[in-house]
Amino acid sequence: EGLEEFYSKHFSFPLYLDEERVFYNALGGRKMSFGSLLGLIPKSFGSMGKRLKDKGIDGNFKGEGLVQGGVIVFNNLGELVYAYQEVTGDELPMKEILDAVQSIRQNSAADTDTTAGSEL
Repeated sequence: EGLEEFYSKHFSFPLYLDEERVFYNALGGRKMSFGSLLGLIPKSFGSMGKRLKDKGIDGNFKGEGLVQGGVIVFNNLGELVYAYQEVTGDELPMKEILDAVQSIRQNSAADTDTTAGSEL
């Protein structure tokens, strides 16, 4: 229920839901503990709250808010190109993620150019 609400408000592209938690477990199956929540308060809770507010993301108590996830990028062959484990309170490393996606695009274009020239 919480994921559907979040998705409908903030994503305009397909989102993979790992219902069997295969990728979640591959990333370590991590959840925030009470101690880690307390550690956020002085460190980055305020800045994280401001970033979320600036992006129009409001919180609710639906779903699994303590689950820590990440980002996994695969190429068109299903090979792992990039993996990131969430660090609560930190921004996503968008440059690294975009670089991984761009490398896939470049390699895919290079493969297309190579095979296109050999088809006669």
